[in-house]
Amino acid sequence: MATDSLYSAIVSRVHALVVGLGLSGIVESSIKVLKLAHIRDYVVKMSELPCIIVARDQDKIAPRTNEAYKVDYGVMVVYAKASNQDLVGSLVTLDDWRQKVTRLFQSKEIIATINIPEVYNCRVELGTPIWPKGFEDNLDVGAVRIIVTTTEPR
Repeated sequence: MATDSLYSAIVSRVHALVVGLGLSGIVESSIKVLKLAHIRDYVVKMSELPCIIVARDQDKIAPRTNEAYKVDYGVMVVYAKASNQDLVGSLVTLDDWRQKVTRLFQSKEIIATINIPEVYNCRVELGTPIWPKGFEDNLDVGAVRIIVTTTEPR
C-alpha cells in the first residue's frame, strides 16, 4: 500500500490552506504546487496571473532525543502578478497577500489547522524568489517561507 510522504502531506496542506484564504484577485486554479520554488524558465501565461506557487524548499534534520528527530520542512509560497509599473498600487496587493499568508501560518491555531500528528510547530520567514523569467517579464514577485517542524522516530 503506497502512502504519501510526510513532506508531501505538509506541502499539500499548506496549498489547501493558502487556497482557503480566498486571496483577492486569485482564482483557485492559479494556486499551483510545483516541484521547485526556484523557478528558472517557468513561463506563466498572462491568463494565469496573478498566481501563487507552493513548493518544497530547504529542509533540515537534527537529533532531538535518543528516540526522535526534529525535522524542519520548508515550504515556499511564491506569489506573482503582472506589474502595472505603478510602484504604489502594485505594492498594496502584494502586501495584502503576504500579510494574510504570514498571519495564517503564525496563528496559534495553525498546528490544529494543519492537522498532521507529527507537526508541533510552524513559523514564517520572508523568502526570496529566484525567478529570472518572472523578473524579465516584469512580474511583481514575492515569497514567504513556511517552516513546519515535526518530531519523527529515529
